[in-house]
Amino acid sequence: MGSKGPEMATPLETGWFVLCLPVTNLQVALEFYERLGFRLTGGQPEQGWAVVGGGNCELNPMRGLPQPLMNFRGGDTPALAEALRQRGLEVRSFNLFDPAKYPEAYSTDERGNALPSEGSGDFTVIDPEGRGVYFDTVPRERALLEKGQRWTTSTLTGRWEEGQLPLGRFTYALKASDLDASRAFYERLDFRVSMDDGDRGCVRMDSGDGRCTLSLYLELSCDRAVLFHGVDLDVLALELEARGLTIDRRPGPGGGDALWLTDPDGHVLIFSGPANQ
Repeated sequence: MGSKGPEMATPLETGWFVLCLPVTNLQVALEFYERLGFRLTGGQPEQGWAVVGGGNCELNPMRGLPQPLMNFRGGDTPALAEALRQRGLEVRSFNLFDPAKYPEAYSTDERGNALPSEGSGDFTVIDPEGRGVYFDTVPRERALLEKGQRWTTSTLTGRWEEGQLPLGRFTYALKASDLDASRAFYERLDFRVSMDDGDRGCVRMDSGDGRCTLSLYLELSCDRAVLFHGVDLDVLALELEARGLTIDRRPGPGGGDALWLTDPDGHVLIFSGPANQ
């Protein structure tokens, strides 16, 4: 599956990962994900965005977003932008943090004290399939990350909690028409290959800090999907149907049995069994 990517001398501190999903009606989207067992953990719904979490998955449904967006938050964005330029990537729309454009709470700690803005800002890089990867940090997030915390979902534990439907482990599935090109791109973001299955046309990659897992598929019936691994499909199918959700049981990406589900805005969710982990 091609050669190994470039060796990166200094690991990137990208921050925590959240998947941003464009929605038409935020309330309808929240009701859908709450039926799946996600819990509202942050955001400002009155302003058109929210954060829902469960297991190792954090989703950010928001109005006004043109397409789904991989978002890394809390890292030193000026340093990240320079590191990625040195690794041969084009950095687009780089901005330093401007406190005048954000609520005061973004620039202060929990006691209201002003925080330094160094390390805050935003920019985008584009993967070989034209999908944006967005790096975005405000001073409050930067300060929390340095303490090993996250702002939006401080209670995200990596496990499905009591009362939540155990959906399995989340990975973000992406269609890759050129696996080698996509693999090389994400290696420059410090992702490392954890599984390379040439027979199924699949490469799984983990971010350097383990906060994000990607599954790149040569053949995927959609451009991207929210993918969960390692669930009992029979049990899950009964539970989802009992919650009034319409599922389609058919082979998943790379083969094997899977449950397919589409949210109110057309975003695809796939659940695969333990044999497909």
